[in-house]
Amino acid sequence: SIRFPEAAAVAGQVGAAPLLLGALLEPSSGPQMQKHAAAMLSAMVVMRPDSALEIRRVPGCISRLTELVASGSLSVRGAVLEMVMNMAQADRGCRDDFRR
Repeated sequence: SIRFPEAAAVAGQVGAAPLLLGALLEPSSGPQMQKHAAAMLSAMVVMRPDSALEIRRVPGCISRLTELVASGSLSVRGAVLEMVMNMAQADRGCRDDFRR
């Protein structure tokens, strides 16, 4: 499981969000990697709410996240759901996107 200080270090890196998002949305990553990527992104959004917008701007991201919540493995679903909820709290645009 990922500890907050490690997530904080990663969250501080410029361009970390798209890299983690790539790992999360890539099916060949496998559930364990996807779960960790979602947990890191979740922590990142909590610490840097502006990163929610950075994530949301990735083309096709919202629909892929929605797919993962609907059909991912159980552990991935939980992690992605938490991430989505954190994004919705951090960024009103995210909230609207996920409602659609």
